[in-house]
Order: sequence, then structure tokens, then C-alpha cells
Amino acid sequence: MPDLMEKGDPDFLTKIRLPAAAKRPEILHPDANARRIGQIQVRMARPLEDPQPIRADPVLEIVLVGQLLHEDRDLLDLARDLGRQSGERGLDDLLGNGNQIGFVSHGDFDKVSHSMFFTPRYVKEARQYCEAARRVIRYRLDLLTADQVAAIDTRIDALEEAARNRDSAAVKASAVELEKIVGKIAPPRSNPGWRENCEVLLVAIVIAAGVRAYLLEPFKIPTGSMQPTLNGVVGRVSSEAPPNPLVRAFDFVVRGRTFVDVVANQDEVVIDLKEESRLNYFTWTRVICESGNSYSVFAPLAVTAGTFGAVPGRQIKRGEPIARGYVDNGDFVLVNKLAYNFSSPQRGDVFVFRTTGISGIEDRPDFPKDLGSQHYIKRLAGLPGDTLRIISPQLFLNGQLASAKGFQRVMSLKDGYRGYSNPSMGAIYLTDPQDTVPIPQHCFFALGDNSYNSSDSRYWGFVPQANVTGKAFVAFWPFTSHWGFID
Repeated sequence: MPDLMEKGDPDFLTKIRLPAAAKRPEILHPDANARRIGQIQVRMARPLEDPQPIRADPVLEIVLVGQLLHEDRDLLDLARDLGRQSGERGLDDLLGNGNQIGFVSHGDFDKVSHSMFFTPRYVKEARQYCEAARRVIRYRLDLLTADQVAAIDTRIDALEEAARNRDSAAVKASAVELEKIVGKIAPPRSNPGWRENCEVLLVAIVIAAGVRAYLLEPFKIPTGSMQPTLNGVVGRVSSEAPPNPLVRAFDFVVRGRTFVDVVANQDEVVIDLKEESRLNYFTWTRVICESGNSYSVFAPLAVTAGTFGAVPGRQIKRGEPIARGYVDNGDFVLVNKLAYNFSSPQRGDVFVFRTTGISGIEDRPDFPKDLGSQHYIKRLAGLPGDTLRIISPQLFLNGQLASAKGFQRVMSLKDGYRGYSNPSMGAIYLTDPQDTVPIPQHCFFALGDNSYNSSDSRYWGFVPQANVTGKAFVAFWPFTSHWGFID
């Protein structure tokens, strides 16, 4: 501890006594100007031992030194009082580390600040060891005996004492002893890195599953019934070989485009097609041939057969393409499952629903019964109690031209929209311009924006209110003109 200043203007005299036998310090302010105390600084040093009067000039540095200040409440109150007088901030933050009060001259400040800002690494590590040991006690307090807790506390105290004394050898020895006793009481687990990574992964999976089940769920648009608002899977035939891998990777990430080039290994005759899917996103078709060979085409069955012409009975020579070209993935959308918990569905909403109990869908011969209930996406055209009518290309709701923005866009006959149609074959509702359909209670009427090529409520009837999954509100991939919010 540097010598206390003996010089100064007596008009600014401040006396502080730190009696060796008594903890309570006494502070006297003979003059009001003595309250002009300077900057607050921090220093680790030995506490004062003998009573000693102080004569100082107006600039004094309050120094937190030595043993823990919070052990002496009177000293703590004094430090706070001096801090308030100085007008400085942050003293309360510093008191967490620290310590008794002494005073040094302004000229000694360089030594003080150097010792504060360049704390040796072994001291910092000692503090981390102590904190880790205290965490072990907190985590296992219900399993530890009083003797075990006392043993750890003893080692912690020894390590802290060595750190305060800046004794690197003692710090190292005390840390080893602390590690030994903590290791016996709480031995380290095997493969801690793997355990931690698995825990993080498990938590992430649980959170993702919860979000998907109750908040947001992604869906892929498989068909073109909502075009051009939302694209389904579309295939294109090409006579050219696929481009290089870099171009293919770029097209997939940005456009969602997958190139197809499947060539017959020998003369083949197609006898069957079988569509397969994984994770409800990855869909491909197995082309089964008379020879027993099968070829996988990364496209839905409808595209494989309708676009690439791989239909039963087709004869293919060796080296000829079974399917060559590219497939653009349908838009991927996010569905808000909470939306209709706080507000009612509105006419014009693009919504997703399950096909459960809709006999016009699930009783069809081509419905994949092995996959269970499917999800459809359409535009909500009619609410319970509404009456609908189509006079192509216009849609009427309750005798008035449909006014929602989505309906107006479909009826505009612009940008690829063709308006609403009266279906001629296979439909059960709105087949004639004079037909009207009233919507029963607890049901909705769904229409596709691509009315001329949409299987919707005109063909299979009403959507039960209980089947509604949520509102589709954003198309998040691929990054085409459809990317963004859906309306």
C-alpha cells in the first residue's frame, strides 16, 4: 500500500480513521469543501493495519482493496457514501468484487490502474474454478453430505486465498486439490461433447415439432389448381443433356428446378408406374418394365406420365430417354395454424384443409388410401349461409359480384388468370350459369384459382369446418415471382 499523502490544503482536510481493533471507520468533514472527492478507482492490495490520520488535497481516489467489502456492512455504507459524493457511477457494480477502503494519491494512480486491468490469467482461472465448484454444490446439494459440502468449501476458500495473495504456485496446488475432491463427488461424464450436442439437437427437434404442430407448418403445392397464384409441380421435356453440376445446383436453390435424365439400359416395355414419397416432400416415380427393370424418375406420377410420356405399353429402345428435361418444384408455403383461433375464416383466404370425411375425394379410385388423409390448398369462396353462382368468368356471392382481392384478380383475365368456369363433366355443383349452391352450416366452399383445371368443391362438395388446418400466408421457396406473402 503506498504511503498516504501528508500534504495538502488544510481547508480541504478530510480525516478517516481505520482502527485496528474496531471495524467501524470514522469520517469527519471539518469543511463542506471536503466533499469534493475525485474519481473512483479499483485496486487489490493489503488492508490498512494501523490507525492513521490523513491530510490530503481535494483530489482523492477511493480504492477498493484487500478482503471482501461485503463482510463489513459499515465499510460498505461508507464506500457508497463516498461514491455518491464523488458523483461517479458504477460503484455498486464494482462492490461485487470487492473490498476494504484505502486512499492513494493521484500520483500513484498509474500503479493502481495497472494492477486492476492486468489481472494474471491464473487468478481469473482460479475464480472460474471456484464458481464451477459452487455450481456443483448447488446442483447436487440434495445428494451431498454436510462433510462433502464442507470439504469443497474448504478447498474453495484455500484457492481464493491463494488468488488474493497472487501466489501462482499456491493457486495451482489449490486448484488441483479442488479438482480432485469435486471429481470424486461429481465425476465427469463420458463423452461430454457428444452428450451436449445430442441435448442441443433433441431440444431443437422438440421445439421444431412443437412449432410445426401448433404454430406454423410448411406445405408443398403439388398440382396446378392454384396457378398462377401458386405453382404446382411442372415438368418440361428437353432434348438437351442436363447442364453442368454448378448450374444445376444454382437452379435448384433459386428456382427449385431438378433436371431429369433417365435412359433405358436395354430395350424396354413399360408395364406400370408407381409413385413413392418420403417425408411428404420428396416424390418420385418408379417406372416398371417388362424385363423386370425399374427406373426412378424424380417427378410425380402425373408429370412422369403426362409430360414425359412414360405410360404403360410404351416401347423404349436401348439408349433412348425414358424421361429427359427438368421439373420445377411446386411452391413451398407456410400455413398459420393459429390464425383461425383468433379470427374467423374470411372469403378470399387461401387456406389448407384435410380431406378426412370428404367422400368425393377419398372414395375416388385414384386416391392414395395407403397414405391416409391428404391436405388440399384452395381459395375459400363461400362461408356458411352464403349462396354461390358462377357465370363464366365471374363469381357471384349472395347475388353480388365477388369483391375480395383474390376473386377480382382471377376474374381480371390478366397475367395468366382465366376467370371462373362452369364445369361440364364430373361436377356436381355450378355446372350451369343458372345453378346456385347454398353453403350449409359448419362448412365451406373451396375453389381453385385455375378454375378450368381445378378439382375443387364443384366436384367433391363442401369442406367441413373441423377439417381446416390454417391459413397459407407466405410462399418461402423457391425464389421466384411468387416468393413473399400470399393474398
